[in-house]
Amino acid sequence: HRVDLLCRAYRIVVELDGPEHRAEPKFGNDRHRDYEFLTAGYLVLRLTNDQVAADLPLAIEKIRAVVRLRRGAQEGRTDA
Repeated sequence: HRVDLLCRAYRIVVELDGPEHRAEPKFGNDRHRDYEFLTAGYLVLRLTNDQVAADLPLAIEKIRAVVRLRRGAQEGRTDA
């Protein structure tokens, strides 16, 4: 799949969605892609284009928070 932003190190996908993603068939297709990423071990963060345009610092902080979450989970993991 092609994604907007990928962080392989922490298995994060960030998608930036325009208004066309609110209706079928894109909405349903996006949910299916989210499922596929989830079952492959990726966390998907979806932000709307409007959210990014209205408050870019907040959008960046959301992405950073997800990276911190995944980094902490990865560093705290012990493989038995």
